Amino acid sequence: MKSLQLLRHALRLFRSTRLLWLLGFLATLGHISQFRDSLAGVEPALAFLFVLASLVASFYSLIASGAMVRLVYLIEHGESASFEAAWGYSGARIFRIVGGGLLLSPAIFIILAIYLIFVRNVPASPFLWLFAWLMQTAFGSLSAFLLCAILIDDLKATSAAWTSLLITRKNFFVVLPVFGGILLLRGLLTGLVALLTSFSPLRITLPAPVAYDYLTYLLLGSAPLIIVAGWLFDLLLVPLTSVIVTLCYLKFTREQAYPALLKPELLQQ
Repeated sequence: MKSLQLLRHALRLFRSTRLLWLLGFLATLGHISQFRDSLAGVEPALAFLFVLASLVASFYSLIASGAMVRLVYLIEHGESASFEAAWGYSGARIFRIVGGGLLLSPAIFIILAIYLIFVRNVPASPFLWLFAWLMQTAFGSLSAFLLCAILIDDLKATSAAWTSLLITRKNFFVVLPVFGGILLLRGLLTGLVALLTSFSPLRITLPAPVAYDYLTYLLLGSAPLIIVAGWLFDLLLVPLTSVIVTLCYLKFTREQAYPALLKPELLQQ
């Protein structure tokens, strides 16, 4: 399946059920944690409640992300797809998902460490956009393929983490445009919202002279108004991205045999 065909197929599948929109909404509940900068000067009790609410929202967001993968798989294979089936299947495997994430954490920490070193040493470099693109592709691929391995092939945490690493290494440049498109759309949205609100009572201060580099994008992205705009944008982007990445996983695993996905009788041959 070529890239353009895969995108068209993903759009058709995305439009085929409103359940993806509902799960996408639940999956973006984790955005509440982005308002943590607003806790300065807040009463400790309220700050504690906010942290607790963020943890609960992140927990259900993770289940919803897995449920989207399962729902796409069921629809793609012509099986009965319902909210209860997808949510229940994902919820029953939440500890595998968390465990797989912990196993992948060394790789993720290495990616983040390289990113931070790069940002601190060349803060004004135009190549920061490129580096952020590569970093987000690595992080997004590892996370997405981990979910797919657990929710589609029912792998245990260790096997799912290893399979996610193998698929990411093998197909990194194939999924690069997907995450590049996400970064581009987010960058355009952030710049547009900041520009429009700079002329309104909800003014967001822009750097003078305006230099929309990657660090400016990060700075603007911490504004509450842009966080809300990003959340609304993600109501569309998150479920669509989940559809695309899940279809990529199905394609990759059909084209390449990965050890954890082979049947025992095939391994003995």
